[in-house]
Amino acid sequence: MTTASQRYDREEQAKREIGHTAFRRGVAPLLAFGFLALILGLPLAHHLPLASGGAEDRSTAVLALYDAFRGVGAEMRAAWNAAPTVWNGCLAANAALLRRLRAFGDRLDDGFFLARALRGPVQAALCQAGAGNEKVFLGRQGWLFYEPDLAYVTGPDFLAERGLRARERAAAGGERAQPDPVLAILHTALQLARRDIRLVVVPAPVKPTIHPERFVEDVPGEEPLQNPAFARFVAEIENPRLFFDGRFREWERRAKSSADPRWRQAIAELRDGAELLITRPPRLFDPAPLLAGRKARSGEPQYLAADSHWTPAAMEAVAAELAAFLSREFELPVLPSGARRTTTLSIEGRGDLAAMLKLPARFYPPENVRIRQVLEGTGHWRPSLDADVLLLGDSFANIYSVAAMGWGEAAGLAEHLSLALGRPLDALTRNDAGAWATREMLAREMRRGRDRLRGKRVVIWQFAARELSSGDWRLFDFTLGEAPAATFFCPPPGTAVAVRGVVREVSPAPRPGSVPYKDHIVAIHLVDLRTDDGRINGAEAVAYAWSMRDQLWTPAARYRLGQEVALTLRPWADVRAKLEAINRSELGDDTLAFQEPCWAE
Repeated sequence: MTTASQRYDREEQAKREIGHTAFRRGVAPLLAFGFLALILGLPLAHHLPLASGGAEDRSTAVLALYDAFRGVGAEMRAAWNAAPTVWNGCLAANAALLRRLRAFGDRLDDGFFLARALRGPVQAALCQAGAGNEKVFLGRQGWLFYEPDLAYVTGPDFLAERGLRARERAAAGGERAQPDPVLAILHTALQLARRDIRLVVVPAPVKPTIHPERFVEDVPGEEPLQNPAFARFVAEIENPRLFFDGRFREWERRAKSSADPRWRQAIAELRDGAELLITRPPRLFDPAPLLAGRKARSGEPQYLAADSHWTPAAMEAVAAELAAFLSREFELPVLPSGARRTTTLSIEGRGDLAAMLKLPARFYPPENVRIRQVLEGTGHWRPSLDADVLLLGDSFANIYSVAAMGWGEAAGLAEHLSLALGRPLDALTRNDAGAWATREMLAREMRRGRDRLRGKRVVIWQFAARELSSGDWRLFDFTLGEAPAATFFCPPPGTAVAVRGVVREVSPAPRPGSVPYKDHIVAIHLVDLRTDDGRINGAEAVAYAWSMRDQLWTPAARYRLGQEVALTLRPWADVRAKLEAINRSELGDDTLAFQEPCWAE
């Protein structure tokens, strides 16, 4: 038994030993110097040349800091002045500052030589220990899972008021998001219904919905795993009266106090169109039961092991079942079947999740799949602007359609849906952001005076189900505008023009490894355009350009305000068919959406 006197003796001894540590002469200064070198070395190392670009793109952290915060004061003042109240002005100005801070941090993270040198070995060690990274989780039997997919399945009710308010404040770039998918879907359906067009909603199930057993053991039952709010979401879409008699009242109350006239107008449109929506509601096609049944019967995987998307066979099964659903639900006129045919190819690809880990191929070797390309005439299938069915789709539609995704081309959802329907199909597709990206594309087409809805009977809106719990469900107006006067420069079709110009604005580019896509396109507003022969002097242009290729930034990803650049411009229409579906960001100035864009090289 320890006595009080013994305890005090031990405490005194510990104080003597720890509190009076003796060092040999010269050791203490050396330790102090080492400590200071450690805490100061990393910040100072950021002032070494960034090693992420070519010789013409090398810059120091001081220059990166200048680029990141140039003009931030004016941006914060503009955000402040546009806000309805002082408090909202503080929030808006703070959001503008946070956007610049994130951009600066991303640039340093990408360019800092020590981070680039250590990222690979550290990630390899983590994977060998059973961990992934912030976006990719390691599953069982060599499978990989996307963190937002898991968050959708395991997260809270995405229609709960608390969650809606939290997501409203957490939009990308610090701006306020529209978090309610039901509100956006019904608003879209109403605009289409007024043109006698029906909307079909297709939430593509994410990987853990169908294959939870590849992430955790002993998953009970064979039913698809959905977010707790999914059943309520389906009920409110198929029976809008439930929404209008319930949650819509809160949106009405908030619209009355909103300073945004567009928001008040959208809520008023929904209130006035409630009866039309109740009598002509959007339809919902859920592929999850189909895929879960296929897995239970055959035991075959419905998703790729190291990718976030479905297999070619699963995608084709969804296309066939969706075609049968459309034929049952809608009276589509019979059309000549056309000369569509298929050819089978073997494709070897590396999954998007494996690419996000940035590991050598030996960790997650390429997978082999067989795709069926859809051919029409002498070439690959192409969308038809005159078709009476329009598909809005994300990467689940593009995975086997866009060659840049690495899994072949002309074998995606649009191609096989057109084949199964036996009719031409129009399509607007974009990787990522299925909650809003393709609707924004449609709205821009309409504002430019191009009636992409002319002659349409059905619009199919496909998006990844994870968007229900994390997407920004912005509201768009599909009113047809007038074609603008040609005030901006764009070369004639089939031509290319070498120009020099100054960057006025460039849209954000994702940091390589932060998104499950290896390619990205940015939009650039160019001013003071000129050519060597003087044919163009002082014009403006809106151009798209590669910002990321194969998970590596291009020079366009680092363009900064006021930078002079030399580019070759050609009409965007010349490359639209090949590049429209690539993940893309747009400029913040909506007025630029009226201008005819170029493609910059």
